[in-house]
Parts: sequence; structure tokens; C-alpha cells
Amino acid sequence: TRLTAQDRVVDLGCGTGLGCFFLARLLQANVHGVEINPEFVRRAQAIRAELGWTNPSFSCGDLMDHPLGEATAVFVYSTSFTDDQLTSLIDKMGRELSEGALVISVSSPLSAHSTQSLFTDIDRFPVNFPWGQGTVFVQARL
Repeated sequence: TRLTAQDRVVDLGCGTGLGCFFLARLLQANVHGVEINPEFVRRAQAIRAELGWTNPSFSCGDLMDHPLGEATAVFVYSTSFTDDQLTSLIDKMGRELSEGALVISVSSPLSAHSTQSLFTDIDRFPVNFPWGQGTVFVQARL
């Protein structure tokens, strides 16, 4: 399963939006970043304005309050959350994502943080990050 221009991608905990810009440019998909830090959201919006882009979009708020029902893919850095936060997030994604929606997580699969069988592993691959090599996991909502 590959992401395309028809996808609606949500980056949960997007920081200054660099991943959102990459995905928007690479896929030409509708990308939305959610970030709780208002300064990061301001920076992301300033970068978007400087580029003259309308996509990606950004909102400031708690990712647990952001609706995911229209997302066809969710991107999340697993290492940015505690185990309890990840468990709550997985439960939320299980309730709100449609069957077949993708979750792309960095550093650990969703199954490492939940005993529920809400997602199935599709792929995993190594990626070089500035801090070293990590693993990206692609999972689909059952």
C-alpha cells in the first residue's frame, strides 16, 4: 500500500512541520500537522507562507482532541510519547480510523504498546535520521 495524492495525512506531534512539508511535496497529498506547542505551529505557518504553499495545514492543540475520521494515513514518532500516551493514542486511532487507514510510526510498531489487534503490520524498513538509524513501521487499521 502506497500513499498517493488522494490521501489525507495527519502528522500527530508535527513540531515545526518539516515532515509535513516533505510529505506534502513528495506525495502532493493533503497533509495536516497537529502540534501542542504554539511556537512550533507559528514557525510551521511562517515557513509555509515563505514558500507560498497552501499545503500542508497546521493546527495547535492536543492531538488526543484532533478528529482522525477523515485521515487515510497518520504519521507519529513513537519515541515522543510515554507508553501510556501511546496506548491511549492507539485506542483513539482504533476508534476513529477507517478500515485500511495507514499508521506510519517511527521506532516501534503499534503492537508493542497495545494488546488489542486493531492494526496489522504491512512493512518495516530502516531509515537514517540525524540522530542515527531508526525503523519505520507501516501498519493498517483492521
